[in-house]
Amino acid sequence: MLHLSARVDPTLGVFPTPKLSLDGRYIETVHDQRGRAFLVRLLHFIDGRTMGSIEHHSRAMLDSLGRLLAASDVAFARYDHAEASRRSVR
Repeated sequence: MLHLSARVDPTLGVFPTPKLSLDGRYIETVHDQRGRAFLVRLLHFIDGRTMGSIEHHSRAMLDSLGRLLAASDVAFARYDHAEASRRSVR
């Protein structure tokens, strides 16, 4: 998410950016009442509506989405990070 925020033109759209935990990490492990572990992150809130909540998707909206997705694809073309292949907690 930080990668996209840093490499995609903000006029195309914004991405939720992760916030650091009190321990200085972007991802924390939390456990539920049964002891199951979950990876969680806190994201910056972006005000607005989801596309699924909008009845009619105008041509301009879809064009805008297409530009954002294309820019995201370009930004991810050279993305490499050690944690990208981490295993999920079970």
